[in-house]
Amino acid sequence: MLAQDAPLTWAGAWAIMLPIGLLLIVSGLVVVGVAKRLADGQIGMSGIAGIRTSATMSSPEAWSAAQRAGKKLTVIGGRTLSWSAAIAIGAGLWFGEGDPERTTAVWAVVVGVSSVGVLVPILLGARAGHRAAVVVRDRNA
Repeated sequence: MLAQDAPLTWAGAWAIMLPIGLLLIVSGLVVVGVAKRLADGQIGMSGIAGIRTSATMSSPEAWSAAQRAGKKLTVIGGRTLSWSAAIAIGAGLWFGEGDPERTTAVWAVVVGVSSVGVLVPILLGARAGHRAAVVVRDRNA
């Protein structure tokens, strides 16, 4: 019998969803922490973290301005990620009622819908940061 032929159990659904939900919660907290440290200057210019565009990478001053300008919206996005994952876990438990298909569907809908609430502020924060860096870059040119 193939694994895909075996019915999904409620415990099996949770064995998949709970670790993913916890990972999303931690990921959101990491986004918040990194955004705050970037904006405060505790993390310098990086090829890994931060708002990285040609304008933001043009100078340390442009980098700092970008991270400060993007902080608020990026923090909102990170917090939204953590809260939406926690809500997805709760909604799956509450509305799933022990039915693995219903549990999985509820969880997936909450995570899918909340993805917009995560991406929009983070992308807007990146745009704000880029614009701030352009101002600094052009002023120093």
